[in-house]
Amino acid sequence: MEPKTALQKHAAAISARMKPISERANAWGLSAVFVPRFTTSRNTAYCLECGHSWKDKFLAKQPLLDACTCPACNKQLHRYNLYRRKAECMEYWSLVTVTGGVQVVRVTLAEQHMKKHQQATYSQTEVARFFIYENGRMVTVSKARLPLMGYWDHWVKNSRMEVRPLKIENDAHSAYFQIGLTAVYPRQRVLPVLLRNGFDGDFCTSAPQAVFYQLLNEPKIETLYKSGQKALLERFMAVGYRFNSLWSSVRIAIRHGYIVKDATLWADYIDLLKSLGRDTLNPVLVCPEDLHQAHRQALAAVRRRQAERERKARMERYKELREQMQQQEPEYQARMAAYAGFQLQDGEIRIVPLSTVAEVFNEGEALQHCVFVREYHLRKHSLLLSARIEGKPVETIEVDLNQYKILQARGMHNQPSAYNERIVRVLENHIPALRNMAQLRRNAS
Repeated sequence: MEPKTALQKHAAAISARMKPISERANAWGLSAVFVPRFTTSRNTAYCLECGHSWKDKFLAKQPLLDACTCPACNKQLHRYNLYRRKAECMEYWSLVTVTGGVQVVRVTLAEQHMKKHQQATYSQTEVARFFIYENGRMVTVSKARLPLMGYWDHWVKNSRMEVRPLKIENDAHSAYFQIGLTAVYPRQRVLPVLLRNGFDGDFCTSAPQAVFYQLLNEPKIETLYKSGQKALLERFMAVGYRFNSLWSSVRIAIRHGYIVKDATLWADYIDLLKSLGRDTLNPVLVCPEDLHQAHRQALAAVRRRQAERERKARMERYKELREQMQQQEPEYQARMAAYAGFQLQDGEIRIVPLSTVAEVFNEGEALQHCVFVREYHLRKHSLLLSARIEGKPVETIEVDLNQYKILQARGMHNQPSAYNERIVRVLENHIPALRNMAQLRRNAS
C-alpha cells in the first residue's frame, strides 16, 4: 500500500535506498539454516547435496543412523526421510542493522531444493524489513502474502517491497513476528536505546523484531533482560498473557536474586501454590533451592486436597444413595418376597436373587456395571439374580418376568465372564421351577 503517515513515508524512503544483502551474509545464512542431507532407498544411499549415490546396505537398514559422510563430496550428511524423488525446505534468517537512526531487521527466506541424482540448489529472497523507532513504533515493509492459503508465510515473491499494515495488538503472533527466528547474522548493529534497556545480544529464541518491539514497549521485558531472567524472558515472549498473572512472584524472585532456570516448571509451581492458598509473595516459597522437589511437594499437597474433596463428595453421594435406597427398599422387598429362598448350585457356582436394594448397589460396585445406576431394581417385570463363586459376584442376570426369559447376563465392566455359558445354561434349565415358585407364592398370598 502507499505510505500514508510520516513514519511510513520515512521507512519507505529508507527501504528504497537500501542495498541488497551482501553475498557474504547470504552465504552465511544458507550455512546457518541448512545442513547437507542424505536419504536411503533399496540398499542405496543418496547424497542430496552433490547428487552422488552409492550402495550401502547397512546404512539403508539402520534408520537410527542419522549421519554419514559422502564419499564424493566428503561432506558430513544428515539423514532426511525423503519419500519422493525431490523435496524442498524453507527457513528464515535475519540481519540486524541500523540505518538512518532506525533499528532495522531484514528477514530473508532461504529455500533448499533437493532431488535424487542431482546437486542441491538454493535460492534466497528478502521478504520483510522491520523498521523499529526509538519511541517504540514499528513499520513493516514486505512482499505481499497470499491470503486464505492455509500458510501464514505464503509469499508472492515477485511482488514489490511495500509498506504493509500491522496491528500489533492483533498480530503479535502473526507471520511478521514469527519469521526470522531460526538464525541471526552475527555481525549486528543495535540502537543505543536498546542496549540501555538491557539487550545483550541474546534474542532468547524469539524473532529480533519481536524482541526489539517488546523491549521498547513492554517494561516487563526490559526488567527481565536487566535481571538476567532468560528462561522467564523466553516464556514471556512466547506466552506473555500467561506470565502476567505471575508477575508479582517474578518481582519477588528478582528482588532476592533468584534466577529461574525452568520457567514452565516454576510457573506451574506458583500456580500450585495459588491453588493451595499459599502466599506467592513469600520468598521462601517463591525461591526454592530445589525447584523439582518443591514442585513435587506442592503437587502432592494438591493431590491430597483433591482426594479429600473427592472423598467428601463420595460420602455425600453415598448419603444420598442411602436415603434413596431406604425409600425404594419396601417396594423392592415386597416384589422379591415371591422368590425368597430361591437358589441354584452348580459346582462352585451359586445363583441367588438380589433380595435388597443394598445388594443391588453392592453388585453394581463390585462388577462396575450399571445395574443400580440405571435402576434395574425399579423395573417391576425384571428379576435380578447374582451368580457367585465363594461369595463373590461373577455375573448379574436379568430375567424378564412376563416371558421368564433371560434378558442379559453380564460380568465385570458389562463383559461376559468365563462362566457365562455355564451360568446361562444352568438358569435356563431351572426357569420352570422359578416360574412355579412365583406362582405358588402368589396363590398363597
